[in-house]
Amino acid sequence: MPDIRHPCPPASGLCAHPRLQGKPYVEFLRDRLIPVEEKAKKYTLDNTEEECIAKIKVDKGLLNTASGKKADYLLIRCEHDIAYFVELKGCDVAKACEQILSTIDLLQNIVGSAQSINARIVCSRVSTPDIRSSPYIRLEKHCKTKNGTLLVRTRQYSEPCNG
Repeated sequence: MPDIRHPCPPASGLCAHPRLQGKPYVEFLRDRLIPVEEKAKKYTLDNTEEECIAKIKVDKGLLNTASGKKADYLLIRCEHDIAYFVELKGCDVAKACEQILSTIDLLQNIVGSAQSINARIVCSRVSTPDIRSSPYIRLEKHCKTKNGTLLVRTRQYSEPCNG
């Protein structure tokens, strides 16, 4: 029986951007679970519908410069043009927010037309004052204006990919 799903990677939308095609730091996956992890912190997108997901290593990958603030990963639900910026951090939530904001700016040519921009921070622990920091508030507002959300969790976080 032929596969009637959208092609992976697709020919249009965010995932078709030339900077993402044929690069070693980009994987196009239809796996049920799409994990990203670093130093005992893990974020997993539960891809129940087995959509085409672009898993992009941003820091030391797509943005391969020594300086500058960058998120660790960008996941894109290709069929819906929904972006998830993921930062796996020790405990500095404000710095993680700055890194994601900087990455959104640096990748505006790729994610500018996204239907939704989401930020996910998984850290070792969260200190309450960080949640009220200026970078946190700026990132939360940015996500809201792009139909997305900002979530901060400790150690491991898994969320369903649906809708």
